[in-house]
Amino acid sequence: MGKTVSDKKRHGCLLAYLIFLLIANATGGLLFLTTEHPFGFTIWSWKAFGVLHLIQLISISAVFRWKKWGFWFFAICTCTYGSIHLFSKAGTSFNFVIGLIGIFIFFGVLHIGGEKKGWSQLD
Repeated sequence: MGKTVSDKKRHGCLLAYLIFLLIANATGGLLFLTTEHPFGFTIWSWKAFGVLHLIQLISISAVFRWKKWGFWFFAICTCTYGSIHLFSKAGTSFNFVIGLIGIFIFFGVLHIGGEKKGWSQLD
């Protein structure tokens, strides 16, 4: 039988990273949705960035609740964000690569911590 939620323990690095992701995505979402789009970006791509940041809050919250789908949802949103950025006139492949690195860092943080390893505790 799997562990109950009260039996699961999160290591400090994972907790810190999840809090960082929550703050970064909430801030990014609000900035994209409340500011004018800069030259080179279409209004729809700029607003899509904001919506994707806010949707990522759902995925990060799911990981907080020990749901593995939250990580995969995060990865899909990050790839979508990078793809929109890559194919926009102002985008660069650098932004897409940074997103991929972020996914790998998240995956890595979920795999450290011994008994408190996050990945093995996700449902």
